[in-house]
Amino acid sequence: MIRLKEENMPILTDSHMHTHFSTDSEAPMEEMIASAIQKGLTNICFTDHQDFDYPDMPDLPEGAFMLDVDAYRKEWNSLRDRYEGEKVSLPDGSTASFHLRFGVECGMQKCCAAKNSQLVSAHPFDFVIASQHLCGGMDAYYPEFHQLYPDTAAKFHQYLEETYENIQAFPNFDSLGHLDYMIRYCTSIGQTYDMKQEEEIIRAILEYLIKKDKALEVNSASYRKGMKEPNPRREVLSIYKEMGGKLLTIGSDAHNPHDIAADFQHLFALLESLDYNEYVIYEKHIPSFMAI
Repeated sequence: MIRLKEENMPILTDSHMHTHFSTDSEAPMEEMIASAIQKGLTNICFTDHQDFDYPDMPDLPEGAFMLDVDAYRKEWNSLRDRYEGEKVSLPDGSTASFHLRFGVECGMQKCCAAKNSQLVSAHPFDFVIASQHLCGGMDAYYPEFHQLYPDTAAKFHQYLEETYENIQAFPNFDSLGHLDYMIRYCTSIGQTYDMKQEEEIIRAILEYLIKKDKALEVNSASYRKGMKEPNPRREVLSIYKEMGGKLLTIGSDAHNPHDIAADFQHLFALLESLDYNEYVIYEKHIPSFMAI
């Protein structure tokens, strides 16, 4: 593993963002790059959605979250040739080179593990996020999910159990995305999970990540959903640290240029308070450490 030291610098990379190649974004790739450079980021990774067998929903087009990887790669190549190495102004007045990475966010379902593995093997991704968006075949984003699953404890436990099963079924990823994603859409209805009740399964997930040298993502999108901490929660990050976890990736989950690196100042402060001093970025699935 490589260590890239930028002492006393804020978080300068964003490893989770979406463009018009994702069903839920209309953002042009070039505008995302321009925003990242304007904000002083030195490294970004596009991670557009691939969710095989995503449930049919009335607000979604047919074939939602199916990624046209060839078109995605073609546009990425064109923009990389144009922007790779561009000079970025850093907060301390110095400059650094800008780097663009190619990634994907694979939505996990046990029935789709083989499809996800085939996708990842067939394309030259730098970075693969594995994310649990569904629970019981439905996305917690939709209010209908919470009507079907009114029992707070039961749905959170099922979500975490499915996450644990799916990371074992689909081992071809680099980082586990937004571990407690469901909480984003439960806070507004006054629901959360009991850490004591779910600690055993959370520890099992983290133990698997550590054993298999997989990263844990710290995702700032939760702040934009009204939460006061990232996905996963502070307690989860504290347990990961206590268990010896070292591989953290940082992502805004931006779906538009404005949200790139959004609320990273909160992540910076939180990680420092937990005595984390490094995070990782990926190129060709190889992690490089960046100092916090």
